Amino acid sequence: MEGKKQRVFHLTPETKINRDNVKASLDAVAAGIQVGGYARELPDGKMNLVTLNIHTVAAKPAKPAK
Repeated sequence: MEGKKQRVFHLTPETKINRDNVKASLDAVAAGIQVGGYARELPDGKMNLVTLNIHTVAAKPAKPAK
């Protein structure tokens, strides 16, 4: 993760994992693959992952500014 603050996200049995919008397992995660998702903060400050989205399809390049 890039940024000023490192964060830890916890997987639970209820975490939904998707790879390119298809149900997947954690085995689909590898170094260099873009991920995103939604986490819920618990009262103790722990962040539990609700969804983990793995994106292996290359993003379309941005259009150059005119």
